[in-house]
Amino acid sequence: MPDATEEVFFSYSRSDEALVLKIASALRRDGRHVWVDQIDIAKGARWDDEVEKALKASSCLLAILSPAAVASQNVMDEVSYALGEKKKVIPVLAKQCDIPFRLKRLQFVDFTGDYDRGYRELSAALDGGAAPPRRDDGVPPGASSRRTQQAVIGGAVVVVAAVAGYLVLGRPTPAPAPAPVVVAPPPPAVQPAPVVAKREPEPAPVAPPVQPAPVAPPPPAPPPVVAAAPPPAPVFVPPPAPAPMKQAVASDRQLTDFVHRYISTQNRSSPTDLVAFYADEVEYFNEKHATKAFILKDRLNFQRRWPEVDNRLAGPIDIDRSSGDGTAVLSYTIRYGVRSLERGDSKSGMARDELRVRPVDGQLLIVGQRQKILNAQAN
Repeated sequence: MPDATEEVFFSYSRSDEALVLKIASALRRDGRHVWVDQIDIAKGARWDDEVEKALKASSCLLAILSPAAVASQNVMDEVSYALGEKKKVIPVLAKQCDIPFRLKRLQFVDFTGDYDRGYRELSAALDGGAAPPRRDDGVPPGASSRRTQQAVIGGAVVVVAAVAGYLVLGRPTPAPAPAPVVVAPPPPAVQPAPVVAKREPEPAPVAPPVQPAPVAPPPPAPPPVVAAAPPPAPVFVPPPAPAPMKQAVASDRQLTDFVHRYISTQNRSSPTDLVAFYADEVEYFNEKHATKAFILKDRLNFQRRWPEVDNRLAGPIDIDRSSGDGTAVLSYTIRYGVRSLERGDSKSGMARDELRVRPVDGQLLIVGQRQKILNAQAN
């Protein structure tokens, strides 16, 4: 279970806010406490005072790394403070960049490829469990293949040299027994499997050891070389990704449950949780290509204006699958009510909502939204 008392502080550049908001939203859904300046600084508060207060209160800092973040003095100052205070620091690679010297010796989480795998590794790191493989040489992902190839070639040369020497000198005499030939183990970054593969095409037949005889049989492959080969190192197998939805099209039950959960989240006045229902790009009312960051800002503004929301389903949910591409149009009527105690203002009425939803990576997400007010009144 996540540690609900641990405050996770996001240190990042504004150019990476889309990924930051996506990760923060997922962590909050998992029950973790996170702090993001765009969401958690109250309107009118001093930005630097709030950041300093949150940084001191946090027990873990996520350093979202990208070329812009590495060049940001604010991000590097926050990282230095967290390291100096002995806080947990987890580097998160958002975009390929030169990792700062002070972070090279720390385990990092890679989000430049598979998002789901990166999120699983981040959750494990926050729980203090297994972390991504350590890169002690400080080389960013994708830059170590050249060293691996050089190490494999070096290991192959050692084996070939040992076999050649054995063939030149001939088979050892019965007494005394020859000393085992010790083959130096390959460098730590190289697994021994390629070395064994080099010996498979040897033309000489491999015979079991025999007692010495007056007439020496054809020389077998030298047993000491085989005995000296180290056992294969265990291979890290990542946990399987969550199974996608088996259905290409969601069932009626899944679609109606989706609407009920969406309305319930609206009533909790939780913009961050509500944004999790949307795809990365949405036709959002009059916006043709709205991002999650845009939707989050819109929902935060609505919450500041109307802190209390009460939406209730007022009829059946109509489902239209005529598009044929897996998209379903969900139409329903709600009885809404909003109120602001601070302003002493409230409104209520009826509205017709329309959601276009589609399975994306095994999850139902909103790809389009419209609303028509049927009647409204000020209370």
